[in-house]
This record gives sequence, structure tokens and C-alpha cells, in this order.
Amino acid sequence: MHRKIPGPGGPLSCSVLSLAPTLIKECVGASWKDHEAQRLSLQAEINTLMAQLADLARKHEKTCTEVCVVLDVVYDSFHSTYLHMIKSLLPQVFQVQREALFNKSERQVAESQLEAVKKQLADLQAESTHIQQLHQDIQDSQGLIKEKDRKV
Repeated sequence: MHRKIPGPGGPLSCSVLSLAPTLIKECVGASWKDHEAQRLSLQAEINTLMAQLADLARKHEKTCTEVCVVLDVVYDSFHSTYLHMIKSLLPQVFQVQREALFNKSERQVAESQLEAVKKQLADLQAESTHIQQLHQDIQDSQGLIKEKDRKV
């Protein structure tokens, strides 16, 4: 039975419709083949990227290990140099501390001597002022005596 079905270029015959399943299989097959090719291409790219990531992870681990080794060497070197420097400076530090204590003691002695001398100076100045006052009183008395003698 040939029925006429309207189509874009005119009516389609039933014989064309009988080809439709074959055409659909070919179109879907071609589409599926393209999809499969893209999937395989993407999977290959994923595999390449995963291999690169694994390689970078190994390189990172190796670099971290090398950095740790270098840091250990630097630390050990710094530590031993620092300890050696401290050990060599300890006698000087102790000497400076002894000198500082000695200087502090000397300073304290000097300060107490200075206070004693200041007190002596203040006492002498007070005595000097008293003596000057006495001297002035003597001169005044001598002046009065001379005046009395002249009047007599």
C-alpha cells in the first residue's frame, strides 16, 4: 500500500518511509561513533593529565624531601656554629660580668666616699663660715677697743 505523505519537497511515498529505520540507525550510529570518538579522546586526555599529576606529585615529594635535608644541614651547621660561638664568648661574658660587679662595687665605694667627703666639706664650710664670723667679730671688737683707747 502506497500512501502519499506530505513532505517538504512534495509528497513522500511509502517506500521512503520504509527506509526511515535504516536512515535513523545510520544517523544514530554516526552520532554514536562521533560521541564514542570524543569520549575516547577525552579519556586519553584525562589519562595524560593524571600521569602528569602523578609525576608532579612525585617531583613535589622529592623536592620537599630535598628541602628538608637542606634545612637539616643548615640547622645543624647554624646550631653547631652558634654553640661554638657561644662557648667561645662565655669566658668573655663572665669576665665582663665580673668587671661589671667589680665596677659596681668600686662605684658604690666611690659614692660612699664621695658622700663622706661632701659631708666633711659641708662641715668645713660651716666651720669656715663660723670662723669667718668669729674673725669678723674679733675685728669688730678690735675696732671698738681702738676707739675706746682713743677716747681714753
